[in-house]
This record gives sequence, C-alpha cells and structure tokens, in this order.
Amino acid sequence: MLIGLLGTAATAACAQDSQSPAADNTTTQVIVKGEKRKATDRDVYEVDKDVQAADGTVADALNKVPGAAVDPAGNVTLRSRHVEIYVNGHPSLILAGDNRGAALRSMPSRYISSIEVISTPGAQFGPQGAGGIINLVTSHGLPEGRFGTVSATAQSTGGSTANAFLNWHIGKLTASGFLFYNRNISDTRSSQDLTPFDTAGRPLQTTQSQGISHSTMGGPNATANLEYELGGNDLLRGQAAFMQMDGRTVGVTRYAIHNGNGLPQSQYVNDNSGQSAMNTGTIGLGWTHYGKRPDETLKLDGTVSRRQSDFSFQDRYSDGQQGLNSTQNRSRTDTADITLDYNTTVGDDQLSTGLQWTGEREAARNSGTITAFDSAFDYKQSLTAAYIAYQKEFGDKWTVLGGLRSETLDLDTHLISANSSGHVTYTRLNPSFFATYVISPKARWRFSYAHRLQRPQPRDLNPYVIYIDATHVGAGNPRLRPQETGIFEAVYEHTDQANSYTLRGFYNRDDHLITASSIATTNSNGATIIRTTPINSGTAISSGIEVNTHRRLTPRLYVNGNITLQTMRAPNIGRPGTQSLTATSSSLGFGYTLSVKDNINFTLNTIGKRLTGQGYMSSFAMDNLFWSHSLTPKVQLTVTLSNMLRMAKTSFVTDSNVLRSVTTTSPQSPTLSISLSRSFSRFPKP
Repeated sequence: MLIGLLGTAATAACAQDSQSPAADNTTTQVIVKGEKRKATDRDVYEVDKDVQAADGTVADALNKVPGAAVDPAGNVTLRSRHVEIYVNGHPSLILAGDNRGAALRSMPSRYISSIEVISTPGAQFGPQGAGGIINLVTSHGLPEGRFGTVSATAQSTGGSTANAFLNWHIGKLTASGFLFYNRNISDTRSSQDLTPFDTAGRPLQTTQSQGISHSTMGGPNATANLEYELGGNDLLRGQAAFMQMDGRTVGVTRYAIHNGNGLPQSQYVNDNSGQSAMNTGTIGLGWTHYGKRPDETLKLDGTVSRRQSDFSFQDRYSDGQQGLNSTQNRSRTDTADITLDYNTTVGDDQLSTGLQWTGEREAARNSGTITAFDSAFDYKQSLTAAYIAYQKEFGDKWTVLGGLRSETLDLDTHLISANSSGHVTYTRLNPSFFATYVISPKARWRFSYAHRLQRPQPRDLNPYVIYIDATHVGAGNPRLRPQETGIFEAVYEHTDQANSYTLRGFYNRDDHLITASSIATTNSNGATIIRTTPINSGTAISSGIEVNTHRRLTPRLYVNGNITLQTMRAPNIGRPGTQSLTATSSSLGFGYTLSVKDNINFTLNTIGKRLTGQGYMSSFAMDNLFWSHSLTPKVQLTVTLSNMLRMAKTSFVTDSNVLRSVTTTSPQSPTLSISLSRSFSRFPKP
C-alpha cells in the first residue's frame, strides 16, 4: 500500500525477545549486509533481526547501504543521483517532499526488516526516479498476541523525539498503530560570494554575505493499519495516516557590496524570519486474492490524500534597502491513486501485469508586500499506465526478466494571475531488461537496463517570478521537457556466509537534462539579483565502478566497506563545451560487541564532488558513533554522537561567463543524542 507502516518489523523483534531469552544477549547494533536473493532486479540488505531497541534511525540504516547517502537536509542519493523512496513497493506520502528529512531522521531503523536497492527499476515501477528506487520492506506473518515498543530521544541541540508502536494480532484480524512526535532544532551558518560579469568578462560588482539561522521544526505523525483475512484466499486492508509539520526559522544576514574595482560600495543587514505549516492526510483500501497457482495474486489498491502547505516569511532590511518584505505561499494538493496488479506462473515462468491511474489537483497562491510577485497558479493532471513483465529461466544458470511500461500524461495548467492556460500531453514507452547468470551457489553475474523519466513538477512550468530573498528570485519554464535516462549495470556478487563482496559497473545517460540556470540582474538600488529557472540543457553521462564488501572478522567484530569511482560529464551552462570530473565516494562502518549488554557501531560516509550543470557541489562527509546498552532484557539505552569530525559543510559553486557564486552552509556539529526504549508483549498460552 501507498502508506505502508514503518513499524511492523519491530513486532517480529519483540516476539523473539519475549519467547527466547537468548535473543536478549545478541548483537544490538543495526547491521546492514548484502544477502543473495532470487530477486533479479534488486539488491537486498537485511537490517539485523536481533535488534531489540531503536539504536539508530532509518537515515542511519540507509547510510550503511553501499552507494547510498542521506545528506544533512534529508535528501537521499544513490551514487550521487536522487532516488525515490518506496515502502513495500509503493511510493510513501510520509516519505515524500518536505516530509522526508524529518521522517527519516525520526523513525527507528528496527521498524524495517530489509532495504531493497533497485538501481535500474523495471516496468512494474513508475518511471519517476531516474536515479533509482530504495524500497523499505516491513515484516509480515506475525504470531498472535499484542506487542509493541515505546521510546524517547533527547538531543544536545534541544530537539527531541518520542514514538510508540502497537500491534495486535488475533485470529483473522491484525491491527497496528504507529505514533511519533519529532521536534528538530538546528543552527546553521552560511556565506556567499556573488559576482556578475559584463560581456567582456569584467566583474560588475561583488556581493558578500554572512548569515546565521536558528530553526525549529516538528509535529506529530500517526498511522493505523488493519488487515482481515476473508476466507482462505482473500485479504482486506485498510490504512490511514496523518502528518503535521510546523516550523519557525529566524536569522540575520549581513551584506557587503563592492564595485567592479573591489572598492566598498554599500552595506546592509537583513533580519529574517519564517513560519511554515504543513499537514498531510491519507486513507487507503486494498484487496488481495490468492489464486490456485503458486505465486498467483490479484491486488487492487486505492488511496486518496490531501496535502496543505502554508509558508510565510519576512525580510527586514537596514540602510536604505527594500525596507520590509513579507511573502506568503499557500498550496493545497489532492491526489487519488488506483492500482491493479496481477501475478501468476506460466509453467516455470513468472508473469506480472498491471494498470495504474493517478489524478492530482493543486491550487497555489503567492502574495506579499511586493505585488509584482503575487500569483495564482492551478493545475490538474492524470497519469494512466499499463505494464507487463515476464521472467523465464534457461536451465540452471540463466534467469531473464523483460518488461515494458506505457504511460500517458495529461496536464492542464492555469496561471490565473496572467489569465493564461497551458496543456501538455504525451505517451512514453519505458522498456527494461534484467539477466542473472549463476556461476556457483556463492557467486553470480547480473546485467540490467532500464529507461526512466524525470518529469517536471507542474509548478516548474509556472513562468511567474517568485521572491526568494534579497538576492534571489525564481521562475518556472513552460517549455520544460521530461528528462529521459538510460541506465546500464553489470554486477558480480560473491557471498560466503558472513562475508560478501560486490563489484558493480554502471553507465547512465541523461537526455534533455533538467538543470537550474541562473542569470544576474540589478535592482533599483544597484544590488545584484539572481534569477534561477529550470531548463533542458542537453545530454549528461556518468559511469563508474563500485566495490563493496561485508566481512565478519571475528564473532564480535564486523566491517563494511564501500568505494565508488565515478566519472561525470555534463553540459556547461553559460560556457562553450561540457564540464567533466572524476570523483570518489566511500563509506566505512564497523560494529563491535563489547559484552552481552554493550555494543558499539561507527559509520563514516564521504560523498564526492558532483556536477550541477552550471557548476558543482563540493564533497562532504558524515559520521555517526553509536553505543547501546541493555539495562534490562526489554529496556535499551542508546547514545549517538553525530558529525564529530565536522565535515558536513557543503558548498555550491556556480561558474559561468556571466556569473560566479559560492554558497557555503555549515550545520551545527557535533550533535549528541540519548534515547531510551522499552519493548513489551503478551502472547496467548499454548
């Protein structure tokens, strides 16, 4: 289902804890390791099932997956490419958009049983997510009884998290509920050097800024699931979810402007504040029918959801600048989704086919003290899709999976403030192919190809100019086309009990690459204003090699290692030719069992430099140190220290013949978190 609960896996762990005292003395750190599976189109990484308590978040678990990274803002990438996050095979509204960062940093990692990395998604998945899909899988087949967990976390920043999970399974009925509250507090420092150039390449002026901001964001999230076995071959499902996120940010930015000769021209200060409120609600119903053939299922799922967002901010300037600017952005999005999937065996082969329809409406309103930025923008779109996939085995060595997906998009936009309308419609065919060759019970080759799309968001097509801050405005592009991506991979895997290693080669080609393009102008006071618009910039190519390994060196010590060498080439906006670079990303993790009650776990992720079309994003690193201690068989204490090395600073560089800009942000470091959790359970007597 669309809003699969990230909590069910905890119930299996709790069930094991209550029935087996030995489970209380097992390793308690989160371990992510590769495991050989029959899946042809994905890598599966297991989150250790012996974990008794939330000694890490879902973001921490994702950072242990080879090639994956969660940056300080909550953006998830796979080998430097943005991915979609699914839960149990479907997009999750809870982990979408502005929800993602807070949710990933709040949900305990033990609430998932495994992580599936689908770097070349096949026909059964929508084409969005050119960088791939990461699917979080929860557990099923739970024993009868009641069990759950409660936990609370306090952070050195002043933030806090509390969550509770309860599952009740009796007879044909399973009910589960998940509730968490997150309050995240952070301080961020930023700086920017901004220089526009004339046609001869001479600097017109330079604007330097230094800022500091303090933000608080949080709110409740509640999800409830019901499953009922209707007879022996049918399962009914019902789900509901609600998330609310409220935030406030205050900051001060100091600006200094120098003329083209480097002489001081003016200075001013911006005191800014912002408030945000967002809530999302979803309800869903589902039905699964199990046929007479092995693996024969018919699934019908439907969801409806509504998201409301209200964001406002105020900029107050000194020394003769714009004075007071106040802006408010409001939007409401309604979505309906219906999917029908059928899977069956054809002899020894597997056939999958399905239909999907998604409808969406949004109304967005922008208003403020600067009336030139007021706008009203509505859109409605429908997406109709059909797919077929067929898997066949050739002897004992080869397994081949081929698929084709057809999607038709129909989009209507209406810029009310300018009384103009637009219409976009197109159909795309997206083929995919996978092949696996088994060398031995321990080793295999996998080959894959998939065609993917990255569609512009409807608001990216809105040409109206939107105020961002004193030096930045933004606008959409009604002529923006979808970005089309071809993904090729060849993978060698070797697994030997507790040890494994993987060698992966990949090649990605992006056509009609969607890139942010910035130009510089000046306002009435002579200050530099940057206007950013998305464009289709051409073709980009990235390729490389990834090596990862998992080794248990001793019964108490394990080590995970990953290194990726990647070459990227992309259009150089504002300059002739292309830009290219070679970057290295890596990760290192180890866990050590100090005693039957104590464990220590450390991870370090380094993310290499990345091209952005008109410049690059600098490399950065993130580190986490965990210590977990079992106070009792059911009570766990966990201490986490993040960003000890203070390497999470990131820089975005724009470098063209008309503009050079360097923007740097540094999150507060390090951060200490202390959490306490308790599991409880009650099972019927045999």
